[in-house]
Amino acid sequence: MHLFFHCSFSETCWLVLNIVWDTSLPPLDMILHAHHVFGRSIFGETIMVASWCI
Repeated sequence: MHLFFHCSFSETCWLVLNIVWDTSLPPLDMILHAHHVFGRSIFGETIMVASWCI
């Protein structure tokens, strides 16, 4: 959780990509919420590439 959602580097990466993670939710709900807020069809590809880079 820290590496992908709480460290300053990953938080900045997600902010730049306009992906909002609600870490108070269970993991699946986090993904569904972030996808809804992101609102584009390339959400899956975006989080995969960003996660790889992080």
